[in-house]
Amino acid sequence: LESAAFINQSGIGKWIDIVIENFLGVQPAHVMELFVFGGFPLSNGTEINYNTLGSSIMAQSDAGGGVVSVAAISALDSGADEIESFSSRGPTNNGAFKPDVTAIDRVTVTGSGGFGSPFLGTSAAAPHVAGLAALLLDLNPGLLSGEEGDDPAADRAALRSAITGTATDLGDFGIDYTYGSGRVNGLLAGQLLAPLASAPSSAAIINLAAADSVETGSYFTAGVNVGEVANLGSGLFDVSFDPTVLEVNDINPGVGITSGSIGGTTIGVLSTSQLSAGTLRVSVNVPDGASGSGSLAEINFRAIGLAGSTSAITPANVLLSDTLANEIASTVAGTTVTVAASSQA
Repeated sequence: LESAAFINQSGIGKWIDIVIENFLGVQPAHVMELFVFGGFPLSNGTEINYNTLGSSIMAQSDAGGGVVSVAAISALDSGADEIESFSSRGPTNNGAFKPDVTAIDRVTVTGSGGFGSPFLGTSAAAPHVAGLAALLLDLNPGLLSGEEGDDPAADRAALRSAITGTATDLGDFGIDYTYGSGRVNGLLAGQLLAPLASAPSSAAIINLAAADSVETGSYFTAGVNVGEVANLGSGLFDVSFDPTVLEVNDINPGVGITSGSIGGTTIGVLSTSQLSAGTLRVSVNVPDGASGSGSLAEINFRAIGLAGSTSAITPANVLLSDTLANEIASTVAGTTVTVAASSQA
């Protein structure tokens, strides 16, 4: 590793050329990569030649051990959904799909260690995710090493999955090279990993309800129904389907996935994310509790398969708790939809 530094102390702007010479032509061709803070035009309008956002994230971000690569969103962004201009984009040069998640920067710090305040960059966003990981380990110490029969690799994978799998999807639909899985959601990650209280609570049956047959090209709604639940406070569940037969055009809460209702109480959809092409994750929240039968959410599908094709729609990984954080035991049942020829053909 070689380094060089130049400080312009003249007080006037200068053009700087960086030249690498292959001495006597004895070395094979190499590509020089220049990583700069921001890469946006300077105050005088000057831009760096060949400035490229793609693959600006370094390959070290996919080191072994379950490393989580973090992009940055400004704390000043009221919607917390716009990536910082200087946040590196994936993939890495060796093809790894990065970043993994996004967190907040431009935060106030004490200034200890010489850090400026506010503290900017992915260097500020990453500690937020590290802090979240520490809180999750405190919440579920079984993921720490040392217990009998410990499986560190599985523990790391579970912790990593809790952070990435509950993130709020941003940018392009699903995982992308700008936001990764999306903005971290500590509440959902905690709900996923928290050892639920052992106090008894009512059991609930979760089932998918939809028409048995739908015409190709048509839209239909599938209800994630629940029967006889008591004092439901929150829930997290996955829904899987065949993406060659069905599609959800928009997974955003209130658009493609809408609120359910139990006993006259609206079940608010807190967040949604796409885990894979045919798997959605949905979280719901009922601060004041809900009891009775009804639906946790409604999912709006479109039939895109050929006539005669079928798709199962199946709930999985259901985690329900009441307002006192007691687990609500549940069983699940799916349904199957058959695509029929369009009557308009």
